[in-house]
Amino acid sequence: MWCLRSRSASLLERGAHTFEERVGYWRGAARMAADRPLGRTLVGSGFNAFGALFTKYKEPASVVGIARNTHNNYVQLFIEVGVLGLAAFVAFWIVQLARAWPAVRQVAQNTGPLTLGHLIVVAAFFGLLAFLLHSIVDFDLYVPGIAMTAMLFVGLMARHTGRVRQKTVALRTEGHAVIVLAVLMLIAGPLVLFVPMPLTAEIHYFNAHAILTGQALERPADPPAAAIAEMRRALHWDPLNHNYMAYLGGIYAQRGIQRKDVADLHEADAWYTRALKLHPNSPLFIYRRAMVRLDRMRLEGTVEWDPVLAEIERAVAHFPTDPFMRLVYADTLDQAGRPDEAREQFAAAASCDDEAFSNALQTARERYNTDDARAEFNATLERLRAKYGTAGK
Repeated sequence: MWCLRSRSASLLERGAHTFEERVGYWRGAARMAADRPLGRTLVGSGFNAFGALFTKYKEPASVVGIARNTHNNYVQLFIEVGVLGLAAFVAFWIVQLARAWPAVRQVAQNTGPLTLGHLIVVAAFFGLLAFLLHSIVDFDLYVPGIAMTAMLFVGLMARHTGRVRQKTVALRTEGHAVIVLAVLMLIAGPLVLFVPMPLTAEIHYFNAHAILTGQALERPADPPAAAIAEMRRALHWDPLNHNYMAYLGGIYAQRGIQRKDVADLHEADAWYTRALKLHPNSPLFIYRRAMVRLDRMRLEGTVEWDPVLAEIERAVAHFPTDPFMRLVYADTLDQAGRPDEAREQFAAAASCDDEAFSNALQTARERYNTDDARAEFNATLERLRAKYGTAGK
């Protein structure tokens, strides 16, 4: 019985935390919408723009730091494609459900013969209804497997509802044929050219990740160099992907630390800077660039602590409820010879949510994808505990 009560309390606690996260996403989206001119309200900020804009508009005390999705398809579509795009999305689904409703009503009222087609329509109807309702609290539309399943339901419903009227369009002259072909090329041409580009880029990204983690089928003689080449190919196909830029910066940083190569650290700095131009409010990018600059200055023999600390402080300001970021800040302040400020930041990290602080203590987020990052981070924590307190044990 005690175990059951404990598990129930844990589930309720997790549910409350999840609800708090959702509210954080939606409040950030509301602030984002309130700060937009009429043009963006109508047509939106562009696909996948929500993640890049969120950290600028999220509430400072929110438990959410970085978010790619708002966990509400309708809110996210409003931000990304505006009122017009959202209206088209909703209208599409209303039309699909309205077309299927007569068959659903016939089955419910048992007013006609029951066929396999009727059963398929009813199943697809309620499957789509579940998809649309769940879209209020999640990002189903942005999960390819779920979105493709929903469109499969649409196809099944279209196949088994109504009658398909076939109309033949007669092209009376060669001029008409040329015009129709030109219009089709104008519409389909950009899709043929640009849709495969992100997919090709993602293949190169996964190749780079496989090389670095030792999962690639072919083991290159110089894994970092091979991974860098793959990421450059990824950016060739998707040149505005800030996550790829940051990942490439991480590879250069890892190699620069291992080989004590200042040039690699300069290159890492440059790629993080490019990523921040596209995603200026990412606390993770800000913090990693600060660490790269600190490592580079150490190799050069002169460390200027003020600009490094200012960068990390900016990262903390963007995500003040993240204990990991505060622990990094405390460690850097300690190295800079500012024990009072370090103690304050360590106490602030310990005062964060117990579960989050425990995770930050036990799981070292990889700074440069190095294998010894966890051991290095745990050693840092033990030193901070010994010096500034025993919280988190």
